[in-house]
Amino acid sequence: MKNKFLQISMLALAAASLTFASCSKESTTTSTTPVVNEISVPETNTSMLNKYTGTKCPPCGSWGWDMAVELIDYSKTNAIYVGTFSQNFVAEGFITTTATTWDKALTGSSLGYPTFAVNNVAQLDRTSSGVNTTSEKAKCKAVIDAHKVAPVMANVGFTTSWAQDADGFWTITINSRTKFFKDNSGEFYLGCYLLEDKAKGNQTGHVPSINAEHHHVLRQAIGGLDYGELISSGAVTSGKSIEKTFSSFILKTYVKENMEVLFVIWKKNGTKYEFVNASSNQK
Repeated sequence: MKNKFLQISMLALAAASLTFASCSKESTTTSTTPVVNEISVPETNTSMLNKYTGTKCPPCGSWGWDMAVELIDYSKTNAIYVGTFSQNFVAEGFITTTATTWDKALTGSSLGYPTFAVNNVAQLDRTSSGVNTTSEKAKCKAVIDAHKVAPVMANVGFTTSWAQDADGFWTITINSRTKFFKDNSGEFYLGCYLLEDKAKGNQTGHVPSINAEHHHVLRQAIGGLDYGELISSGAVTSGKSIEKTFSSFILKTYVKENMEVLFVIWKKNGTKYEFVNASSNQK
């Protein structure tokens, strides 16, 4: 019990840190224990749509907010939206090390915040005189649409369950199955992440600017690994399945009813991690 309370205390301290928030301190365990119940894995592609942003960024709260709402509505079934708060010059709230890692590895030149990316490729049309938001929205939509109809390399199916202890702390357990639909080779990684929709926090440029409800905020990487765990190395054949179980405490500062699970399959190419597919229970 003493160790448990120590771990919970460490989680609370991690959440209190804005600039140096560490995903690893908010996560608990992963395992390769076989999933008992059959989990179906759909042969579908889903994109990841990131808004790289900051709570002290005026454009992020004005035209960037409106653009996010439009893209969320457009990509309801074809993409998973992730509010991605990295450590940057307009950073203040919701910062995670995972967001910072993804931001630094972002493909394409970033000319400031917000930057919208699909499958971790920035979709930009910007000059020193301004941002062509119409063009950038069209670029995002085109990449989402193209990924949806592309051949499916692999995907993830999962189930979730919740348990609450006597002290009111919730634990989420996620059973997952990754299935490959194409022969391939290389190093494949599986990342499991927690998002919180309607996360309240300040946002410069937005009305209201105090306690605005932010969309699908990236809260942590379970296990603390920005790109997850290695699940396959070398040749992989169509039909191969890998089962993993993930578990994490949920901090009391998060709203359980608004928590969402995101899985991303990455393929490592040299030192870079390339997006393969995503799966989520995002509504």
